[in-house]
Amino acid sequence: MANLEESTITERKKLLLEKILIIPELKTFFEFCSSKDFDINLSTSLLKKLAQLSLNPQTILALILYVICQKEEDLTKKLKIFFECKNNEIFLDGVNLYRRLIKVTQFNERPKNKKQIELTLRMFLTVLSDVQLLTVFLVLQLQKLEDIDSIYSKQNEDKAWVALNIYAPLAGRLGIFWIKSELEDCAFRHLEYENYQDLKKKIARKQSSRSESVHKIISKIKTILKKAGIEHEVYGRYKRFYSIFQKLEKVENDFERIQDLIAFRIVVNKVDDCYAALSFIHETWTPLKKRFKDYIVKPKSNGYQSLHTTVTDVFENSFDHSKPIEIQIRTHKMHRIAEYGVAAHWIYKEKQKNIKKNDSVKIEKTLQEKNNSKNFNETIPIIDLFSENIYVMTPTKEIRELPNDATPIDFAYVIHTDVGNKTTGVKVNGNIIRLDGELKSGDVLEVLTSPRQEPKKEWLEFANTRHARSKIKHALHEQNRDDSRKKGLVILEKEFRDHGLNLNRLIREGKMEHLSRHHKNQEFEHLLFCIGEGTIRIEEVLSWFLKNQKTFFEINSQEEKKIVKKESSPKVKKTIYSSSSNLILVDGLKNVMTRIARCCSPSKKQRIKGYITKEKIVTVHREMCPFLKKLKPERIIEVNWL
Repeated sequence: MANLEESTITERKKLLLEKILIIPELKTFFEFCSSKDFDINLSTSLLKKLAQLSLNPQTILALILYVICQKEEDLTKKLKIFFECKNNEIFLDGVNLYRRLIKVTQFNERPKNKKQIELTLRMFLTVLSDVQLLTVFLVLQLQKLEDIDSIYSKQNEDKAWVALNIYAPLAGRLGIFWIKSELEDCAFRHLEYENYQDLKKKIARKQSSRSESVHKIISKIKTILKKAGIEHEVYGRYKRFYSIFQKLEKVENDFERIQDLIAFRIVVNKVDDCYAALSFIHETWTPLKKRFKDYIVKPKSNGYQSLHTTVTDVFENSFDHSKPIEIQIRTHKMHRIAEYGVAAHWIYKEKQKNIKKNDSVKIEKTLQEKNNSKNFNETIPIIDLFSENIYVMTPTKEIRELPNDATPIDFAYVIHTDVGNKTTGVKVNGNIIRLDGELKSGDVLEVLTSPRQEPKKEWLEFANTRHARSKIKHALHEQNRDDSRKKGLVILEKEFRDHGLNLNRLIREGKMEHLSRHHKNQEFEHLLFCIGEGTIRIEEVLSWFLKNQKTFFEINSQEEKKIVKKESSPKVKKTIYSSSSNLILVDGLKNVMTRIARCCSPSKKQRIKGYITKEKIVTVHREMCPFLKKLKPERIIEVNWL
């Protein structure tokens, strides 16, 4: 770092140009930045990490823009000349990738639970949605983590926690294990500083005591493979600090019980050489049962391929050699994939229950295409196992998962049914949009509500989730039910008032509730709804209060029987009487058999209508009688009081 501090800004830019900007199309942009004295503050450490990656021009540009402008509103002002150039497609593509990087910077808060952690991972994958862009983002996060000071602060602790629980698993899903390991170790150092230092000392002592045996094992492997005529490279390395720390938790923190601190790696040219080398290793040393795994025939879900075996060596009665020796055998191509990942983000070392069978076919196909590809500038889209969903956030940064065709009204009902019912509008990234507007992963949504708002029928036209549609339909049904209940109450009040009954008093005394349950086995509120809907006739309810009188139906039945009896008797003269004490003209005729309807009991001051029954009797109703409206209109005639 001393050399870096002594170097000038110009030297830093030159170093960046030499190591990264090897694409001719980007030189113009870089020279423009240099002429405007932009400080592209990339450290040697970051340059070293990025130099390991084969990045396309658009991704490199997005990286530089991200370093130059941490806020998107500054971008147009500083680089107006490039936005005005219509033919600069690389620049515009780079700006789109840059905007994705800016968008994901709002996710750096610590999730509250495991579900939110998983949703955060999915959101990163769907927003960035490109392997190269994701890799650059992870490198930037690793550099930020390395640059923070070792002084404890809540902010630094949160950054380390996010790196360990989100960024490292994300790198694992991409299969970029060198980034994953670096993130884990760096976060471990900040979160568990004392444990980190203690483990570091123990490993250093172990390295000192076992260095000779490690060299012997490497030398022996080389000798075996050389005699077999297999071209090879052999490495011996200690496992990462965080990986060892996790093993300690399984052996009750007894460091001496961890036997596989060192892993030996053999890299050969061909797949056949992998199995040949394995054969010679097993002939020389004793393989341990259940410790052999063939990831070449059956690769891991992220494309990782290798042969894993664990052997023991007891020759020369050496204690060191009697301990297990873990050996990995792979080709150079497999080694590159293991270190730098492949064009996919499927799950690695995690149990997922909902992965579809056809996803594995797509993964294998894309993996094969990537392995056969020779164009490192090719954009590598992610095979998204979550492509059917989008991931949006509340203002408090809580992530919610929705179908990709979800609208703002769907989001409102995901928050809460009451929120959805009272929604008047939704802000997306600070701007109010229509309730049927489009949502994208990474959007921040705020629901606007009003206590006077009610769900509308037209919401069903753009509510796409089953949950939202169900809640809207239920609310509309309740609205209709309430309207019918109010209508039933108005009808009942008027009829009771006309018959000298005080409905409000009967309700207060509990009589309406009691009689509703007694006669109809239902609550009074539901009775009102049925009256409003017309499924219960008002005269039936009134009959409950007609003291010392028979019901409407019983009276009708008895009168009809009397009429039939009179008509069937030959000795009785057919004399027609009115059942009312008042004389009534029926279509201008007198002495027509009539009867007063018990459902409305019209008085002489009220306008009336007649209804001809099957027995040729005219039943007299009030003109506005609700029951009369339900009868056949062709049987209704004009009647008047005399």
